[in-house]
Amino acid sequence: MASYYTNDTIDNIDTNISLRFPSNLGLPSVSSQHLMLKLDIVLCVIYSFFTLTAILTNSVVIIAIWKTKPLRSPSITLLCFLAITDLLTGLIVGPAFITSSVFRIKLSPSILAGRISVASSYTASTLSLLTLTLISLDKASALYFHLRYKQVVRNGAVCVAQCISAVFCCSITVARVLKPSYIFEILDFLILSICLSTNVLVYCYIFRIIRREENNLKYERKTAARINNQGHINVRRHKKSSITMASLTVLSIVCFVANFVAKLFTTKGQVSFVTLIALDFSDTALFVVATINPLCYSYRLSNVRNAVASVCKLR
Repeated sequence: MASYYTNDTIDNIDTNISLRFPSNLGLPSVSSQHLMLKLDIVLCVIYSFFTLTAILTNSVVIIAIWKTKPLRSPSITLLCFLAITDLLTGLIVGPAFITSSVFRIKLSPSILAGRISVASSYTASTLSLLTLTLISLDKASALYFHLRYKQVVRNGAVCVAQCISAVFCCSITVARVLKPSYIFEILDFLILSICLSTNVLVYCYIFRIIRREENNLKYERKTAARINNQGHINVRRHKKSSITMASLTVLSIVCFVANFVAKLFTTKGQVSFVTLIALDFSDTALFVVATINPLCYSYRLSNVRNAVASVCKLR
């Protein structure tokens, strides 16, 4: 998804993606061209593998959630939306990147293929980050409202919030392709800052509540107090789920930050060879996350794991 530019075509990284081997790299032209061709081939292999795994794993999760009625809660609905986002990443981002790379390998770069590759990558990664942020807010709501959670948080509201996120990401992508501007780099920074700060605050709140409940349970067991199961939070389940989703959120944010920093350096006009390699691998990391996400929460969350096992007829 990274691109190589001459000074005449450096206006914006997201729309000027056609040239792969500029003279402003710090390597001889022929050497850099051979090295980047080899890198393109390696990345095509990686993308081909993870395209198949992303499609397979996310499809299984979506089917499992759809077929298991007890899983149709706001929390699982958000997980389903995350799986749908990752599935679209496998269906669109992977093939778009491979197509763009094939054109480059043949030394006939396609502007259209490059634009589709960058636009789809941006939309998928940003939507995935926003979905993970919604998941963290949902988990905080489950702890805050507790017994009133099902009455306060509805599937309809979750779907509306997710649809707004999807429309927002698609609109920004279309706008930055039609009218490139450095304003969009500022917007990327704002989105990243808001998601990062929100997740830090929310997960701090979540783990503080979980720690308090763990201390209460220890005290009640020590004093042989009678525990009212209906009034207490399922600490173990919330802790396991929160750790899983917090880990996936941290992974996505790290990849997003690396990609954002690499893109900032590619808009300076003089693009270093190392920066372009970093952009390639940060884009690849964002794509690989689409496979890691469903594997992690399907393994860690017992209700999702059981549903997936039932679909795969493993139990």
